[in-house]
Amino acid sequence: MQGTPDLDQPSVASSTQPWGKLISMNGAKVSSQDLLDNEVTIGRLPTNKIIIPDNRLSGTHCKLKWDAANNIAQLQDLSTNGTFIGDQKIGKSNEIIVKNGDEIFILHKSKVPISDIIGFTLIIQQVKEVKVAAQLDEQQQKKLQMMEEMQDDIHCPICDDVIFQCVSLIPCLHNFCGACFSDWMAKQKTCPSCRKEVQSVNKNPMVNNVVEKYLLMHPEKKRPPEEYKEMDEKNKIKGDALVFNQAAPPPPPPQQVPMIQNVAPARGRGRGRGQAQQQQQQQQSQQSQNSVQDQSNYNGPVTKDCVTCLKAINGFQCQKRGQQHLNCTNCESKMPKFDLNEKRLVFRCELCERFFCSIYNKNCSQISNKNPMHKLQEHKVPGTVDIQCFRQNYIEQKGFLDYQKNNNITTQDIFKFMMENCINKGQFRYIESNKILTNPVRDIDLTLTPDTPVCSYCFGLIWQQIVFRYRIAIKNQLSDDLKNRSQCWFGINCKTMIHNQEHAKKLDHICEQTKL
Repeated sequence: MQGTPDLDQPSVASSTQPWGKLISMNGAKVSSQDLLDNEVTIGRLPTNKIIIPDNRLSGTHCKLKWDAANNIAQLQDLSTNGTFIGDQKIGKSNEIIVKNGDEIFILHKSKVPISDIIGFTLIIQQVKEVKVAAQLDEQQQKKLQMMEEMQDDIHCPICDDVIFQCVSLIPCLHNFCGACFSDWMAKQKTCPSCRKEVQSVNKNPMVNNVVEKYLLMHPEKKRPPEEYKEMDEKNKIKGDALVFNQAAPPPPPPQQVPMIQNVAPARGRGRGRGQAQQQQQQQQSQQSQNSVQDQSNYNGPVTKDCVTCLKAINGFQCQKRGQQHLNCTNCESKMPKFDLNEKRLVFRCELCERFFCSIYNKNCSQISNKNPMHKLQEHKVPGTVDIQCFRQNYIEQKGFLDYQKNNNITTQDIFKFMMENCINKGQFRYIESNKILTNPVRDIDLTLTPDTPVCSYCFGLIWQQIVFRYRIAIKNQLSDDLKNRSQCWFGINCKTMIHNQEHAKKLDHICEQTKL
């Protein structure tokens, strides 16, 4: 390998004795090295003393320093992906003392397959008994731990990147980029992470301050200026807070007519009893007429009464006593709190498991259409393929839209293709796992059929995976510059593809994450 002579080859005599050696752990990737200079840099650029031409390494990945006076070797991490001593990550710009026999990993075994490991065992040939400080003192460890925790706290689950113009949702307090949630709230008024109804959206200056400090320490995490400008334009939360319109309180229940008690008046024997019986008979007759009228109104006027209290549907009717009720998620009408073993009526979305009366109550969609539930095959597909189907990867979206245009393919054609070739055959699985989601809040692996009941919100999630699977199926029909690329290890979860256009062009990201 150029710049890295093998120990078995004859080398030019040097006036200085090597102070140490790096014994390679993977001779197929890099050979062992003599350490002659007081400073030895390792990386993929030709300016390094030890050159390892692997794109997963930083230009200058790390630097070894030799203090001959004190017989001490130090290692400085200069990389993005990390340099390791054993299983301990050093951290960018950190510098620690290394000892004879330490294992130095440039590509750690936890990051790559065993065959791709790049690492060395350090042999110091001029060893003296010298007391050295701990490799990472307590303060350094706390600092590294704090930075790891900080990175999780300032991460936006929608764009999979460092938050920009942070907003917090009330009441769940989850944080997102202002632009990302602005796109989301145009379709839904629920939290993308926990699915709770959002009452208000507040700016979060505290998180914004943390992000500012974090980016000063890690400038490589910054997005391109044009992306910040675009996100600022998309952000609709310009004031300190945005309050959603609250639903109007339900009307007070109608006053019930008090039961007439059979009590004789003070004057006149028998007279009060006759009047009471007559009034009671009139009341029972009126209640009977109202009941008949309610049953006939089920097919006429739209009401929010429980339809299965009025009429049996598919053999199911609410019990007169003891039947518990709840509100439909879509229309808020009363519906029975079904036993989950009930098979006569379809009443629950298979994904979010919320209750709906849409499928058996035709009045549901007349009362409200904010989130109705239908069978999968009955849902209306979007008219266009949104950028969220490709996780903000504009290169992949443009290539897909060009394919659609050149072949005159509509979103309905995509849905029909996937129904005929996958869903009808029981070969389509909806998955929520770390293979296709960065921080999944649920663990779902569900085989979908045409009759699977799902609400409109969950169908939006399914649609994204339908486009994802369709794009995988037609990869070989794309242009040569797209179909001949290697797959990124991080697949659709890759963060780099969002702000690094060259990386997005070079690798195919429409695939599952294989490096977990």
